[in-house]
Amino acid sequence: MATYTGNAKNNTFTGTQASDTFFGKGGDDTLNGKGGVDTAIFRGSFEQYQIKHAADQAHLKVGVTGPDGNDHLTNIELLKFDNGTYDVTNHHFTPNPPPPPPEVKKIALTFDDGPDPTWTPQVLKVLQDHGVKATFFELGENIEANPDLAKAVVAGGNLLENHTFDHPHLPNLTAAQITTEIQRTSDDIFKFTGTTPEYVRPPYGEVNQKVENSIESMHLKTALWTVDTNDWQVDDGVKITEQQIVNTVLNNATDNGIVLMHDAGGDRHLTVAALDNIIDGLHAQGYELVTLDQIPTLPHWDLFA
Repeated sequence: MATYTGNAKNNTFTGTQASDTFFGKGGDDTLNGKGGVDTAIFRGSFEQYQIKHAADQAHLKVGVTGPDGNDHLTNIELLKFDNGTYDVTNHHFTPNPPPPPPEVKKIALTFDDGPDPTWTPQVLKVLQDHGVKATFFELGENIEANPDLAKAVVAGGNLLENHTFDHPHLPNLTAAQITTEIQRTSDDIFKFTGTTPEYVRPPYGEVNQKVENSIESMHLKTALWTVDTNDWQVDDGVKITEQQIVNTVLNNATDNGIVLMHDAGGDRHLTVAALDNIIDGLHAQGYELVTLDQIPTLPHWDLFA
């Protein structure tokens, strides 16, 4: 089989003495003479093809002349176009299957330490305005103090996950104490929202083998982060700005990334103020904002060890 590739401006190979004519309609590369034939495949030699466009009808003239001077149109197998293949023998055009959709980059926004009666509703409002879902790692003591806010998190289509009961340094605790911290919070989450957490975020990102063993023994997953907005530094007297928070996220975003923010634990007005531009900026970079269960691979538990 021989293959010829034409160009869109002049798909003509000369030398034929006879031709067959097919008719096509439609847009470019549908036999209308405008887009052009890309590839013609034949059995024999001395092949040529030509597209001519006239008014609303295009003639595709295909001819094959053998060494004996006779027309060998029956030797033609297929004509291939950008959008499909024409079977000359059966006079049938088969469109190409649609291309697979482009892979969409994903990133998860996560919020720690809530629920908080001041900041959590504001975060939820911004998320709702943008049609975005996020993941909230909440403290058991705050869930008990604000059960309606915990319910609101879940009602908004967000994930509510485990951030221990009262934010301790888990490596300083015994295995039994670690289990109590996590289990009590999981029980609160189920009690007030009817959902069962799948992830634990150890406070401060502090994990050692003892902590990891305890988490795994409860059939939970350790969920750290890939981008720290440092919004929590406001509580330490560090002068950060709304724009710094936005820039930290947009400059460090990666596919399947996890962004750490806070909806409690201090003054979070900068976090709330930055959230609109973070969401718009990530969308502009081609990211889909998802909940943590849509991120296929989590950072390893000893990421910050």
